[in-house]
Amino acid sequence: MKYILIIIFVLNLASCTSVEKYNKQRTTFVSPEKLREDVDFTYKKLKEMHPKLYWYISKNELDFKFDSLKTTINKPLTPIEFYFKLQPVIAKIREGHLSLGIPMKRFSKKEIKALKNKKGLFGRFEYYVENDRLYITENKDSVEHIKPGTEILSINNVAISDYMKKYRPLISSDGYNTTFHNYYMNDVFFNFYVAEKGILDSAKVETLFNNERKMVNLKRESKNKEELEKEKIGKKRTEEKKVNDYVAFTSSYNRNFKFLDKDSTIAYMKIQSFSKSFSDRFYKESFEKLKNAASSYLILDVRNNYGGSLSEINNLYSYLAPEPFILIKPSQLTSTTTPLKTNYFRQSNPFQFIIKTLLYPGYFFSQIFSSYKGKDGIAYYKMK
Repeated sequence: MKYILIIIFVLNLASCTSVEKYNKQRTTFVSPEKLREDVDFTYKKLKEMHPKLYWYISKNELDFKFDSLKTTINKPLTPIEFYFKLQPVIAKIREGHLSLGIPMKRFSKKEIKALKNKKGLFGRFEYYVENDRLYITENKDSVEHIKPGTEILSINNVAISDYMKKYRPLISSDGYNTTFHNYYMNDVFFNFYVAEKGILDSAKVETLFNNERKMVNLKRESKNKEELEKEKIGKKRTEEKKVNDYVAFTSSYNRNFKFLDKDSTIAYMKIQSFSKSFSDRFYKESFEKLKNAASSYLILDVRNNYGGSLSEINNLYSYLAPEPFILIKPSQLTSTTTPLKTNYFRQSNPFQFIIKTLLYPGYFFSQIFSSYKGKDGIAYYKMK
């Protein structure tokens, strides 16, 4: 037991050191030479591992964008500053699932505990984005009596339109789809803001409502005992919460099913996101109710749903399709060895690194058998 405690202590200490080291690196300036090397490395990896890299952009155009990016890097930058330069080029490939990870600040256990006992600064509102303008659609806590429909004009004397111009190029979207941008910006605007500015305890916000401008000072408040207890109860997983996929952050359900009339003629199903969690049971029970009620109509509401689990989408569609179907085309790879080129140990703390090392043989063989060469000579990833 003594040795186990010593090991736990050492791993915990190493984890704290890892967080401190990462955060220091995140704010350390990197020379232009090394940053340009990173640009070359990025493009090399994309060409090596992306089977449809030039689907929506020509090779000459993408070559030019990467070369142009390197010419703009003429002074040292921090990793977060480098992100705001490189991600817009990645986004121009127009592949919705291809993006650069934001180098967000990491927190120690002590900092995480302190933040859990405090309310969000901007996260207490719901937002809507339109034409580079940011509107508040919901204010559950009635913070500063801000009403729905209020436009946020600026934060700490910087216009929202300036932030929008900086953040929009960061969004990766499939092909030439632009309708996705506003919906996605609703959710990620303050992710970009916090990555750039850090977690603030206060902010000066300029608002506009009914042609009246107002300066509001937002402050990060501590949660009272009643709120902490309510939050604790909200986290308890009941059967209903499991099946309907309860989201504690918004105090809402990800999935809902109900009948809209007394005779159960019209059924309504709302799916906020395809999260997979307990979804098999939800659809089985919902469609059994639908069948037993002999309903004539089903309204399937997937507004603002970005997608998610292919397995769940496939399962839902199987209840709706009148005949056998293929949901997606085979997933292409540049080669059958591509699955082995992923960084298995990426972002692992010392404890995770040890566990992953022990599990690596299993991972290695699973990756080897996860791809195959088709009759057309193209490498594919095995998917059910």
